[in-house]
Amino acid sequence: MVGEDDALPADLRVEVTYGAGHEIYELDDDTRANKAVFCRTEPEDAAVAQAVVCDLWTSGAASLKVEATGYATIDETLSAERDECGITLTEVVRMLEREKNDGG
Repeated sequence: MVGEDDALPADLRVEVTYGAGHEIYELDDDTRANKAVFCRTEPEDAAVAQAVVCDLWTSGAASLKVEATGYATIDETLSAERDECGITLTEVVRMLEREKNDGG
């Protein structure tokens, strides 16, 4: 996930549900993740995080939900891609977008 203003919102929350579990990553508390979901900020040595990169090691599909105040929620199911050797590595990029304010 990448913030559109170059800096990630402080209350960013990444929630992944998969066949054997449910994990949550938050910028200020990643202690609940790291069983099958491994997230890190990038650049790793910067004072301000600009992106979150998550590696998902699931054996099938996973539900992804990303929330942050003032941004549209990302809520989707990621499918597992397979070839003759089994599940293949797939890269997915999602951009956080500011919520659109209604004029009314």
